[in-house]
Amino acid sequence: MKKVIESSYTARQQAPEIFDMNASIYAYNPEFLSSGKGVLDGYCEIVEMYDTGILDLDHENDFELMEVIARYLFAKYENFKEIRENIR
Repeated sequence: MKKVIESSYTARQQAPEIFDMNASIYAYNPEFLSSGKGVLDGYCEIVEMYDTGILDLDHENDFELMEVIARYLFAKYENFKEIRENIR
């Protein structure tokens, strides 16, 4: 094991906020795909996702857990109301 980025931080809370790409959402313009450019060479937008709202739904139990998490997010965050209204 080794550090990916050397630093003097001794706690995660001291480090600056960073983001990582995940495989949840991809949307590409067909012209961009045929250009041969890399993923980060074009225009990119960021969609910040809640860690608690991300699960791989590989099994029925995962879906049941996601239902519990979704109810929590719908109740706690006003901006999730639109999502809930669109899934009914």
